[in-house]
Amino acid sequence: MKLKHNLIDPSNRLSSWNASLNPNCCQWHGVLCNYVTSHVVELHLNTPYPSFLFDVYEEDDEEVYEEAYKEYSRRAFSGEISPCLVDLKHLNYLDLSVNQFGRKPIPSFIATITSLTHLNLSRAGFMGNIPPQIGNLSNLLYLDFSYAANGTIPSQIGNLSNLLHLQLSEGYNENVDWLPSLSKLHYLDLSDNDSPGRGPIPDGLRNLTLLENLDLHGNSLSSIPHWLFGVLSHLKFLDLSGNNLQGNIPELENVTSLVKLDLSFNKLEGPIPTSLGKVTTLVKLDLSFNKLEGNLTLDYYGNKVDGEHPKSLGKLSSLRVLKLSSNKLGGNPFKSLGSLSKLLHLHIHDNHFQGVVNESHLENLTSLKEFYASGNNLALKVGRNWHPTFKLTSLDMSSWQLGPNFPSWIHSQNELQYLVMSNTGILDYIPHYFWEACYSLEYLNLSNNHIHGWMARSLK
Repeated sequence: MKLKHNLIDPSNRLSSWNASLNPNCCQWHGVLCNYVTSHVVELHLNTPYPSFLFDVYEEDDEEVYEEAYKEYSRRAFSGEISPCLVDLKHLNYLDLSVNQFGRKPIPSFIATITSLTHLNLSRAGFMGNIPPQIGNLSNLLYLDFSYAANGTIPSQIGNLSNLLHLQLSEGYNENVDWLPSLSKLHYLDLSDNDSPGRGPIPDGLRNLTLLENLDLHGNSLSSIPHWLFGVLSHLKFLDLSGNNLQGNIPELENVTSLVKLDLSFNKLEGPIPTSLGKVTTLVKLDLSFNKLEGNLTLDYYGNKVDGEHPKSLGKLSSLRVLKLSSNKLGGNPFKSLGSLSKLLHLHIHDNHFQGVVNESHLENLTSLKEFYASGNNLALKVGRNWHPTFKLTSLDMSSWQLGPNFPSWIHSQNELQYLVMSNTGILDYIPHYFWEACYSLEYLNLSNNHIHGWMARSLK
């Protein structure tokens, strides 16, 4: 009850914390107890952001975002964290994340609750250095201080040798000499701790051979060490975007479980490693905005890549997102892409692709939803009775050869919201079924053709 008295609870979430009405604290909001002993073992006092907050932020709707943030603020805890927490001798889980504790220092007495295995103070509104006493919490398995403090990371973090999950993103002047001591880590996030002039990726990572998730984006790191993918062979998610990485990408032959790789917004150059085509577990790859040259394997948007599209790409059977846009790639990409049955988004616009695409090239693309393929020299040759195996929501085939007849297969695409077939050699009328089938259209461009016939009065 002392803890409640020191907290400001604007939405009255802790109304159940009333011993007069219910003396059993195990039934109070945010409190979990051991079923056998009834000791309090978990406190969940976080304030989740509204589920749609980040959606409206991405859509750049400032007014809606501000209203959503106000809604969050009306629920967030503020005030003081009472030292009475230390009386909970069996507490192993404490979550105070995403609150508004007024830029106060992180309470050092939290470091005396040595029973803790899970501590989350991310975005809680604290400010200042991480108390060095945090190194006393030797039972911790999970620690998240993201956006929770600033200054130097204390070397005592290295005492937490049982940690499996560590997040220290945003605002820290990193001293990472403690890294080798945390050899059990599976998840490490040191992102957005930008210090100008920082050197290569820390050598201390060599000892973290169990890492599955590594996020170092936004750190001004200068290069990728040759040993990275060999030593960290269990990696599934790696984000090194937004650094100052230069030189070549090392070979990836030993990273057999990689699902996501983001090296975008760096200064990487040289050839794409051929071993990348063997990482068949990849679902998403982003190498955009670098200076890469030569053959490519996945998402190289905005680089200086040329040469014929490698056929090994068709072996990456787990791919959901493939972006090859704005390069100088040639050949007929569908000779290999046609086997990617799990592909949802295919962006190949603005290249030098050429050739004839037929029904057999497309029949296995059963999951496809977005297809952007304008700005190439491709022709689609299919029978009048062809029914695609996919249902698209967005389609751009500008500059393809689709005519002279209006494509009859369009009538099967009744989920289309965005359709561009400009400059496609159509010499025909718009059939009546087109307007009936494409009732969900929000954008339509059929310009630079010789089309006649009646136009629907309205589009959705």
